[in-house]
Amino acid sequence: MNQRIELRNFITEHQAATPRVSIYMPTHRQSPDNKQDPILYKNSVAEAKKMLEEKFSGEETGPILQKLEALQEDRSFWNHTADGLAVLAEKDDIKTFHLEKTMPQRVWVDTQYDMLPLIQYIDASGTGYLVDVSKDRFSLYRVTRTRIAEMEQDEIKSKFSELFDDLDANADLNFGSYGGAHGGAGTAYHGHRTKSAEVEKDREKYFRYIDSKLPEVIQDEPVILAGTVDNIAEYKKFAKEDIYTESSIEKPFDSMNTDEQLQAVRDILSPRYEEQLAGLQERYGTLVAQDKALADPGAIQEHAASGRVETLLIAENPADADLSLLNEMVAKVVGSGGQIFVVEAAQEPVRAILRY
Repeated sequence: MNQRIELRNFITEHQAATPRVSIYMPTHRQSPDNKQDPILYKNSVAEAKKMLEEKFSGEETGPILQKLEALQEDRSFWNHTADGLAVLAEKDDIKTFHLEKTMPQRVWVDTQYDMLPLIQYIDASGTGYLVDVSKDRFSLYRVTRTRIAEMEQDEIKSKFSELFDDLDANADLNFGSYGGAHGGAGTAYHGHRTKSAEVEKDREKYFRYIDSKLPEVIQDEPVILAGTVDNIAEYKKFAKEDIYTESSIEKPFDSMNTDEQLQAVRDILSPRYEEQLAGLQERYGTLVAQDKALADPGAIQEHAASGRVETLLIAENPADADLSLLNEMVAKVVGSGGQIFVVEAAQEPVRAILRY
């Protein structure tokens, strides 16, 4: 499941105020570096325990610590880490997010989860997907302006050979005759394909298939195409879905190094992000004059509690003193179906656009 949807569902299901622990930390993909991850996590749990004991009773905190400590002993979990980890725990539940980005170590204990690092990580602005296509295979990536991660999915066949048999009912057949002038029992039919025509035919089939299946896998975000100039042109010719960016990356994505990949993705996504953010800022300014947008945290909290906030604009690096209030707002806004955007270089810690 898309992590943004996963997080939204989790926040919606956990609205009541109760003792909660949020742990963020860097992790490692490979041995021997990943051997230190459980040790760092153990230290974070110890820090969380101390903070829980200072703020809440043992009856409330015991089940939380049991869940956190059980995760520490789960060897299979620590053998399959990514670049960062988020752990959200309360007495009745624990949720983990493997992240494709190194996260600074952080422990937060309160009656609401510290959602802001996760919100910033999977912020809907400046994000999208990338499809790296060739004539007989494809790869799907989740991309933002700062990170790229190949997606694991089972809905779309990653190779043409997994979708169609080598010989299908629409293939051209050639035949030869053995042992008789008119064929008869000696006629042999061969299912080999005429290269120039059949390769193009197969490519069309596969591109149409990918295009039709993508909406089942992705969310409502733009899709960047990558591949040779010829493959991209052919793909766009057959594509019916209106989900692709105008600009493409005209070389196979897997032929580029990491820095080249990030720069190519950033060149396409950054203008879209800046346009989206500028539109939000302009809309906010217009609605302030109509009393439908505001920047007063206390008033925003009241409107969030009543479900009136449509969009919440949060500063990229808010002060710790603002976090409790901001996390409470985030829970209420997400729970009522609102949107959250993290804004770089924002002057106010939080602003809101109201529904009515």
